[in-house]
Amino acid sequence: MRIHIQNPPNDPHFAIPAAMWQAAAARAGSIGDGHEVSFADSPAGFAAAIPTAEAVIGDKDVIRALMPCAAPRLKLLFVTNAGLDNLAPFDWV
Repeated sequence: MRIHIQNPPNDPHFAIPAAMWQAAAARAGSIGDGHEVSFADSPAGFAAAIPTAEAVIGDKDVIRALMPCAAPRLKLLFVTNAGLDNLAPFDWV
């Protein structure tokens, strides 16, 4: 699966760095194998990754700021924080 992780700019407390992802994937066994993962913390990084991303992981505020956009392969959107009420209505997805 092609996964993109969009980290919040200037907020390392809520970022998912590559080392953290790799450690989690290693603990997951075979489920963590075979994924192509990209990381960004800027709109330009998001724009470069989103055309091929099948899944996006990110903070709700970051995702909302970058979407809607053309994401022809996107199947899954994972939001890393609770409280999705301020994202409704979901017609932008």
